[in-house]
Amino acid sequence: MTPFASSTAAVLSPDGRELVVAGTDSLQVFDPRTLRPLSRRLSLPGALLYGLGVSADGREAFAERLDGMQLVDLHALQTIGPLITGSSVETAYFGPDALYVGGFVGDTLAWDLAPATVRTAACALAGRNLTAQEWQRYLAWAGPRRPTCSQYPLT
Repeated sequence: MTPFASSTAAVLSPDGRELVVAGTDSLQVFDPRTLRPLSRRLSLPGALLYGLGVSADGREAFAERLDGMQLVDLHALQTIGPLITGSSVETAYFGPDALYVGGFVGDTLAWDLAPATVRTAACALAGRNLTAQEWQRYLAWAGPRRPTCSQYPLT
């Protein structure tokens, strides 16, 4: 049996180095040439996954589910934020700095994912830099901890 026997969606990263495969309730990253796993399986329980998309830089993905859409950090292999719920997702794709989502009832949304926009919004919401524990959980791949919000001291 292949690792994709029960897959519901698969997409190649834009650079062709990774194959992201969704099962009914999980994601996993594979080498597209050897089909060997490059990551552990990320469980996304709760609903059938039926669609995937990968950002241009290959760092984020979205998983379309029957109950909404989940953003995923492919490097840390963890979810980003809560499940995005609302009207059913008919189509979604990553643009240069935004995630565009179209619903079955005609509504279209765009989430501005430009790093500067996300950083500004996060700093305004939190009012501080990431703690050491938050850095380790969310940005360990980025190297040593440093200020995430230049207007606040790193404490």
